[in-house]
Amino acid sequence: MNDEPQQLALIPSDSDDAVEPYFLHGGFCVVGLPHTRPQFEHQSWIRSIPGYSLTIRPGEVTIENRSVAVGLPYGPVARLINIYLHSEATKTRSPMIDVGRSMHDWFRRLDMSVNGQNYSRVRDQLWRIARSSLTIKREDERSFQLQDARMISGLDALKDESGGWIRTIEIAPEFFEHLQRHATPIDPQAIAALKSSSLALDVYLYLANRLPKLKSPLRLTWHDLGNHFGGLDASRTRAAISGEGEDEKGGG
Repeated sequence: MNDEPQQLALIPSDSDDAVEPYFLHGGFCVVGLPHTRPQFEHQSWIRSIPGYSLTIRPGEVTIENRSVAVGLPYGPVARLINIYLHSEATKTRSPMIDVGRSMHDWFRRLDMSVNGQNYSRVRDQLWRIARSSLTIKREDERSFQLQDARMISGLDALKDESGGWIRTIEIAPEFFEHLQRHATPIDPQAIAALKSSSLALDVYLYLANRLPKLKSPLRLTWHDLGNHFGGLDASRTRAAISGEGEDEKGGG
């Protein structure tokens, strides 16, 4: 195994031979999903930073005439699915997204096959994303604004013994329109290198979104990063990002 540090591009290159960038809505770059399966995964989940908070509410799906709670999306696979959905919607300028062969091919480009255990993890997180809803809160010293949203407004799925594999997804009109104006370009090589760690992905996505907007130097400590990405202590944050600590690799 190569122990040499790997240099990753925070912002995709504009050169003619550059790999086509991926995209993610800027809001998901600023505040990420849960890192691991939440203890109370069928309850609303909130992550807040100064001036901004994201609330995610889990949804339900009807299976054989009964309502089944699907829980909150979490972990690196949920983040990768969001990146795929947002990239396809941004590049095709269409809210209808194929999550069959096209998504399988996309995961293979990340050196991840969608079969066996990975098949179950991808299907589970895809349902969690498809059925969840969001509330975004923005505030300053004098006022605040709330916005309720759904990322997914419709889907088509094949039936199977586990509830079905989603074939196509429709991005909700309001979210789709907002995504076209607020998609952050991200480097595919960075996503491939960091795909197993939700914390490492979150740090990269935050910097890819934030750095192009800076007008002066920004100093961030491990403590600052830990607080921003879920109240983690500095040593755990540093270990997770450097690949020395535990992450939620088994947790989807």
